[in-house]
Amino acid sequence: MYRLETAFPSIVIVLSSLSLLDLMNQINVLSTINSAIGICGGILYFLHKTSYRHFISIWIYAQFIIITKVVVDANGTEFEFPILDLSQIFKVHMNLSLQFGNTSYLAGFNFLPVLYIAVFKGLQLANLEGRELLIRLYRNSEVLDEILPQTGKVIKRVRFKGDRNWLLIQLENPITLNSEAFPFAIIKNREDNPIRIGKKRQAASLRVVSSIETIKIDSSPGDFELIDWVFVE
Repeated sequence: MYRLETAFPSIVIVLSSLSLLDLMNQINVLSTINSAIGICGGILYFLHKTSYRHFISIWIYAQFIIITKVVVDANGTEFEFPILDLSQIFKVHMNLSLQFGNTSYLAGFNFLPVLYIAVFKGLQLANLEGRELLIRLYRNSEVLDEILPQTGKVIKRVRFKGDRNWLLIQLENPITLNSEAFPFAIIKNREDNPIRIGKKRQAASLRVVSSIETIKIDSSPGDFELIDWVFVE
């Protein structure tokens, strides 16, 4: 999954480029625009521009709804005309049909972007590895009042079973709890979105970790002491 996540911008560029080639014999302006957005998003990622998130997000969400007009001529031949179809090469969809004589309209929901969203979220989390986050107080706390704000370095993404979007961070100053010093913590955005560096007031759950080795394959977030909510930027 990790390789798929880091390869995702390349996949976006490839699918968008193939879609552009496929559209050369069709008229689908909206899909052409979405292909261009996808290519721009992929290029911006490799140029290390944070705006890649906006382009790839648009590229993904634009593909959810598909509306097609189908016309049957006198010989029984069907002709499809996309009204709203920004999908890129592949789509997995379910349609509802509304028919008026020889013309019908298909309204569909494309399920493939659901997979894209999950992979894209993982990509953004993976890109935080090695970066520093600023951790601030969310509210008054006996444990945190004297040591926040401080920075923490993202060591890696932590994938717990059924709860995959945590980050392991090494704290600049250990958190002391019951006379024990905890040099590490795991954090997760309250909204389950990837944390964005520089964005203000992102509420996150903070749990302390005594050592990296205590995070095992069968661990869960509940195995680590919850301290409080914090703001991360």
